Amino acid sequence: MRGAEEIIQDARREISAYCLESCDADCCKRGGLRVSESDAPLFGEVGACRILLNPCPNLDGSRCSIYDQRPDTCANFPIRIARLGERDVVTIGVCRAIESGVIDSQLSDLAELKYETFNK
Repeated sequence: MRGAEEIIQDARREISAYCLESCDADCCKRGGLRVSESDAPLFGEVGACRILLNPCPNLDGSRCSIYDQRPDTCANFPIRIARLGERDVVTIGVCRAIESGVIDSQLSDLAELKYETFNK
């Protein structure tokens, strides 16, 4: 059976394909994305808690102007493995691709590996 990281990478590829064809950059337009300290300079002004409150400044209409060089913050959105106490869990952000069931099989695979899933 595949490991969790491989499953997550597969899910991200599915989400990216969906975004490029079917999404209107909804998550990038509404803000609320937590920006890592190392990625913060790519987003201009980010508050002390590093949450992008406005639409992403890298949007060009509904497309990312830096997609091929997008920071980890974006490349890893909306699904990642996080540490919660003594265990690893899967966290999921609000995303049209996930809502449409694009990664249901990957979420099932993670559940088989006993990963709990938490929606943000």
